[in-house]
Amino acid sequence: MGRYILKRLGISVAVVFLVSVISFTLVHMLPGDPAVLALGSEASEQDIATFREKYYLNRPVVEQYFIWISDTLRGDLGDSITYSRPVLTCLKGCPVQSL
Repeated sequence: MGRYILKRLGISVAVVFLVSVISFTLVHMLPGDPAVLALGSEASEQDIATFREKYYLNRPVVEQYFIWISDTLRGDLGDSITYSRPVLTCLKGCPVQSL
């Protein structure tokens, strides 16, 4: 029985890892520069550079992934661009914006 549980646990860890790699890859495949999309096309080069530095977008993709995973495992889900507050706070109950 213990062997079965360990096997299932190992499979679960592998699936979570694969899902994280796939989702991270898909987000990075989206067209456009995330800094320009977040700040708008009117943003200055200095603002864009600061944004890239803050969110590690100026680092290699593999390094970005490991930073993202380590932050997530520590419970730091980053900041919401829409609400300008931590994502974890928003998951607990950010107000819904109407269209």
